[in-house]
Amino acid sequence: MVEGVVEDVGEDAVGDAAGAGSVPTSYEQFGVNWIHRVLHKERILRTVDEVLGDQIALGPIGAGPGRAFASVSFVGPTGPPRGSWSPGSC
Repeated sequence: MVEGVVEDVGEDAVGDAAGAGSVPTSYEQFGVNWIHRVLHKERILRTVDEVLGDQIALGPIGAGPGRAFASVSFVGPTGPPRGSWSPGSC
């Protein structure tokens, strides 16, 4: 399990077991740093792409008065996900 995390975030994110060269940090700052290293943009977009797949389907949905006049359905391809970093607190 840890090996997969190391591959995704890189060796420098894990550090060495002895903590040589490290400076004391608060639990809050540790958590913020960890979230920023693990939940980076590329990883989130890759996960969204895997979950959504290559097709989206919606419907049938009733339309018109009382939602009984017509039925609407949609099936189409999904494009690659896009996203940008929004600075703020975790």
